Amino acid sequence: MMISVSRLRRTVALSMLLFNISGTTGYPTGIEIVNASFCGKYDKPPTFKVSHWPFIPTGVLVKLSVTFTPVVNVLEAILQYELVSADGEVVFRNRYDRVCISSPDLCSLPAGETKVWVGSAKLPPIPPFFKKRTYKGRVQLFNEKNIMFLCGEVVGKVR
Repeated sequence: MMISVSRLRRTVALSMLLFNISGTTGYPTGIEIVNASFCGKYDKPPTFKVSHWPFIPTGVLVKLSVTFTPVVNVLEAILQYELVSADGEVVFRNRYDRVCISSPDLCSLPAGETKVWVGSAKLPPIPPFFKKRTYKGRVQLFNEKNIMFLCGEVVGKVR
């Protein structure tokens, strides 16, 4: 059975309209951090600070600072990240090669020099199908020679 293009467009438009009308109703109120840790081997273990801890509400500005000392020179940075549900299903996975454009302070780092990276963002509204589920997120940073210089894992429950 084939669905016509016009019917498909109407279905998508109606779905988007219902999603926008619902506003924040049905959305969880945020993410509760169950565990956060660094993965990999370090001469000096990294540290981090988060402004809303351990519960991060949606719509609120979250400030994060990470202090780390790369063991390799970093001329270019590559970001790799993934989100996996508690039952092992990969929700999304991606690799971003243009970190130096969006965060130039993560590039041109000499090995052995301590760096404090500071960032902030608002946690957007989370679609209802994520509610009451636990997820594990992993973020890895690699240098231009594909050597990992920073890795972190977070386990959180969407409420």
